[in-house]
Formats: sequence, C-alpha cells, structure tokens
Amino acid sequence: MLQPSIARNPLALRKLLELCMQTGKFPLNHFLNCKLNRMKLRSGKTTKPFDGRQRTRGPRLATFDTPVANARPSAGTGRQRRPETRANKANRITKWPRDIKHTEPRGLQNPSIMCYRNALLQCLLHLPAFCGHLRAVHQECPLPVEECAVCALQELEQKYWGDRTSADFPREPDERGGAIATFDEAFSSCCPEGNQYYEMATGWRQEDPHEFLLFLHSELSAVEHHKSNRLDRLFMFKQVARWTCEHCNADCHAKNDNACMELGVQKPKQTVSLMDLIRRYHTDSRDWYCTEPGCEAERQLRREAGMDEEEIKRRKKLLMDFKISQAPEVLCIELKRSGFGGTNKKIKDDIPYDEELDMTEFTEDESELKYRLFSVVAHSGPSPKSGHHIAAVRKREKGFQTISDLDREELETPDFYELRYPSFEKRTFDPVLLFYSRTA
Repeated sequence: MLQPSIARNPLALRKLLELCMQTGKFPLNHFLNCKLNRMKLRSGKTTKPFDGRQRTRGPRLATFDTPVANARPSAGTGRQRRPETRANKANRITKWPRDIKHTEPRGLQNPSIMCYRNALLQCLLHLPAFCGHLRAVHQECPLPVEECAVCALQELEQKYWGDRTSADFPREPDERGGAIATFDEAFSSCCPEGNQYYEMATGWRQEDPHEFLLFLHSELSAVEHHKSNRLDRLFMFKQVARWTCEHCNADCHAKNDNACMELGVQKPKQTVSLMDLIRRYHTDSRDWYCTEPGCEAERQLRREAGMDEEEIKRRKKLLMDFKISQAPEVLCIELKRSGFGGTNKKIKDDIPYDEELDMTEFTEDESELKYRLFSVVAHSGPSPKSGHHIAAVRKREKGFQTISDLDREELETPDFYELRYPSFEKRTFDPVLLFYSRTA
C-alpha cells in the first residue's frame, strides 16, 4: 500500500502520477507495495524523496489542521520536541478559514429556557480554534445527525458561517426546525433517562453553562481517536508542582489537569482582579506524603512496629507552587460566583480583567504565553439556576457584539467595553465564563 502521508494528500498523489508518466514503464507492484518514495527516471537520475509535505503548483487548500511541519519528529532525526508552553506561532489557530461566507453573528432560537445553551454555543462558535477542531475531527459517523451531538454541532457550525438559509435559523419563536432544532434533538438523544445530563437535555429549567460545556467536552472526547491528543491541546490546562522530600531527598511532583480554570469568588466586597485569582489558583495547600522507595521502606518498618497509619504516612501540609506544563489553545476561565459558605446566593462583585492576558510568569519553562479575550458568557439573576444568560463576542472582522438568543445589540462605538461590562437593553450582566484564545 502507498505511504500514508502520500495517500492522504491529493497533491502528493498528483506528484506520484507525474513521476509514473516519466518512467520507462509503469511502476512494478513491488514499488506500489513498499514504502519507497523515490523513482528512477528515463534519464537515469533518481528523484528526490517526496514525503507528501512538499507543496506543488496548484490551489492552496484551506485547512484548520496543525501544520505537518510541527508534528512529532520521527525517531532518529535528532530533533527534540519543544516544550508545550513554548511560543510556537505556527501552532496558533487565530485566523478564520477562507471559505466563510457570513461575517455577522446570527441569533439562536430559544425553545424554552435554554439561554445558557445559546450563550455558550455563541461563544464557542466565535473561537477560530474551536471551529477548526470541529472541521478536523469525526469525519465519518454511522449514526444520523439527529442522534449524534458532535455531528449536529458540526452541522450547526457549517451553517452558521457557511451556506445557510432562512429556514436554518428561524426568527419566529413558534417556528421549529433548522440547525439549532437538530442539535436539540441530538442533545436529547445523547442524554436518555438516567444520564447525568438528562435533566439538562429536557430543557425545563435553567442550567449552568459550565455544565453544558462539560457535556460537549465529553461528547467530543468520546469520538476522538484514542491516539489523538487534539482535544487536550485545545482545552486541557495542565499544571505541575515540584519539590524535594525532606526525608529521602527524592524529587517529587504533583499534577493538576483541568479543561476549565475554575476561580472562586469567595468573599463579597473584596477588590480582586482576574490575575489575583489566577495567582491563587496556582498556589495550593495539600496534605502530602512521599511515595518514593526510601520513604516506603521506612513506613513498612513502622507498620511492623504496630504504629498508627496516619503516623506511618507522616502526612504534611505542603504549600505547592504549580507551574503550567501544557497551555491550551483556548483558555476557559469560570468565575464561580456562588456555592461558597453553604449558600447558593450569587456574588455580584466586579472582577476586573483585561483584553490581553499574559501568563508567562506561570509557565514551567519561563516561555512566553499570551492570550486574547474572544467571548464572554454573562448572567443576570439571583442564582445560576434562574435569571438570563447572554453572550458577548468578538466579531470576525472588527468590533464586538452582544447576543441574547435571537436578538443582537451593538454599540455605536464598539470597543472592549462590550466584553468588559456585558449589557443588553440597559440591563447589566455579570461575567461567568471567559474564553481566551492563545496568541503566543
């Protein structure tokens, strides 16, 4: 069979056919069944190796995939993989595809009280990296689109930015159908009775957009190939803390992996910024005991002596300073405004944040790490289970816009104020989810 890098690339196949035409006779079956990628021509010269990555003359192909040049090098090449947090401009997915036909946001129909769903979908659909992920995965599915949430989400993204008709996004509240109705049907099909998201799928009560994000993440993870880490690189935020055991002098470490950075706004009327909360997030106090062989042997001697288990483990409160070992393309930050102190009352304090977010001080290898704010989910109401959610998004070309289900509102002089203080019809909203896209 052909080399995989050639078989998947139409430009490589075209090059192979050109080489076939230049030979004295058609290539032998031995050539077609081996991994050779060079050929002897009539002139006696041997062609240079062609690995499917070289560009030939022809139209440029629009793609969201990470360039092949940044793939993991093969064994024996002598090249080492860069640290995950190092700035790699070729890996940044911040540009929209060339085949987009619509540049303005589109409102989404709300059949009941699913404003949280619409707000989150609007934020995700305005992230170039997320749209690119949808176009690169799950190319084949045995299920109809009404039974697969990922297929329905892909169709929604294609119609949102590509070929769409008025029937795809109906404006009348009593008119059903279209891309969002198909997604609702797939959502319900994926969450039968007994599923942890069943009550959310019924659509009869207000839900938390963060919970809906976890549902989408679980569906995307379920269809991803077991050897692929594309979803992890898109959302997963990985931290590591390192220290030395004071008993055996062994190098120890602890890991903390999350798809969303949850920052708790615990005390009302406390003036803190987003960076203050992020610094707290990277410092954690935990009960720890060493699991290295030296300490394990010492614990075994204590067990034989009949000592108490807690005294055997020598648990110690350790203040850990976590560093970022892998930075995602999309940094999701949740501002938890309720659930602290045994009460569900919402804390409405203002948490200042900037359009640009510099996370360089938290990286393990001290490499540059910067993000830009693209979209915000905001809420108005006494608790997350009531009230109303809206989305404030960065437009594809220029400016910002606030979207509330089917309605859109834009300032006369659009600037970052729209994302910093989301409002709709003179009603203020509190940011609860922030989506930053990586720029460096």
